[in-house]
Amino acid sequence: MQKLCRLLAVSFAATFAPVNWAQTVTAVTPLAFGRFTAGAGTVTIDTSGNRSVTGVKGVSSTYTAATFKLDGNDGAPGKKGKNAKSYSYNPSSSLCTTGLEGAGTPMMLTNFTTDPTDLFEKNSKKNSIKLTGDLKVTVTIGATATVKSGQASGDYTCNLNLIVDFYD
Repeated sequence: MQKLCRLLAVSFAATFAPVNWAQTVTAVTPLAFGRFTAGAGTVTIDTSGNRSVTGVKGVSSTYTAATFKLDGNDGAPGKKGKNAKSYSYNPSSSLCTTGLEGAGTPMMLTNFTTDPTDLFEKNSKKNSIKLTGDLKVTVTIGATATVKSGQASGDYTCNLNLIVDFYD
């Protein structure tokens, strides 16, 4: 019988684990597009945290890919649980459902990318990603923001809600 542990890192504030599991998902950095000038174009953050802009001008500022630390170890003190052997993306995750927030009107994001590259396609136990070595992995997420004409210049950030299913 499959054992499943669903964890949620919500807005970079908390992690949750069911009683018999102690695997964790920890949000490290939000998806930050930094500061850019008004205009029409796109701003893309890749999974390495690099920024590229077209049609708008990027202004010196902080920008990052969203980063999450996953730990498949059962670290519950005093309990004999099981370590996770694999994990998968749960489609219940919220990828900027409120839009990219900042100085102006929220912008929706497209072209999400992940490292590991196939995270969004790995969405079940049968189609999961194996944990190896110390059972820890860093997941990064990038995306593209489409900037419409008249968008206010400023800093824009998205807090992702990533849900991951762990399997034994």
